[in-house]
Amino acid sequence: MIMGKPTVISHRVTNIYRREAEGWKMVHRHTDLNPAEQEVSKQVHS
Repeated sequence: MIMGKPTVISHRVTNIYRREAEGWKMVHRHTDLNPAEQEVSKQVHS
């Protein structure tokens, strides 16, 4: 919720996998807001 209102927020996600003997293993994950929502977040939290 933002300012008391239900809100849908989109994220960008990057996952990096490495193949190992047992199968694929996730070795890194990064998530951030898309650029338009980053600006809204800055305004709400200022």
